[in-house]
Amino acid sequence: MAGSSTVNQFYIGAATVAPVPVPAAGLLLLTALGGLGVARRRRKAA
Repeated sequence: MAGSSTVNQFYIGAATVAPVPVPAAGLLLLTALGGLGVARRRRKAA
């Protein structure tokens, strides 16, 4: 197919980003890591 080309591009004119509640995300991350630590400890003890 000589002469055919495909262009896969798109442009975003305006984007709005919602603010992320960093303290809540940090608390969630610490809770998740603590839960993984407890699960790992229980698995080793069993």
